[in-house]
Amino acid sequence: MTTWLVCQEKVQQHSAFIKWQHKDHEQTNPTRTPIGPPQPGMQSLKMMLHPSVKSALFDVLASSYGALNFLDTLADFIAHLNHPGASTSRIQLYSRNLFLSFSSVTVFHKIKFTSRGKPNEVIDTIHIRPEQNDVHGRIVPAQFDTVLVRGKRQDSMHGKDGEL
Repeated sequence: MTTWLVCQEKVQQHSAFIKWQHKDHEQTNPTRTPIGPPQPGMQSLKMMLHPSVKSALFDVLASSYGALNFLDTLADFIAHLNHPGASTSRIQLYSRNLFLSFSSVTVFHKIKFTSRGKPNEVIDTIHIRPEQNDVHGRIVPAQFDTVLVRGKRQDSMHGKDGEL
């Protein structure tokens, strides 16, 4: 819980910094448009041909990768995909009654976003590393990049139950 709170604070601090920087930029250069993250239409996803892990069980995702709510979030995503107009309470009901015929997923430890005009130009990279032991046998906790994904609803970004 503490790790989650720290992550939330960092995201909020970064958001406040970007707002402050954007305001400062508008005051000093009102005619120029600020440089920001790449636009969705200007990038494409590039993944390795073979996954880093061919079959990671849901329990392994929780223990080694720290993805504690992966199964619940996946069920919510599938329910929302199958019932796009349903209310949040209906989606939760559908997701609780969802039967998954699989118990593992493939995992990619690196995902790259490239420019559509220049496929060799890497715009951004997402890194994932499971929990592992270092050369002295000490446990190195799982690490991953936080990714905010904006879906078709462009008015807000949210995660499970409205969390960021």
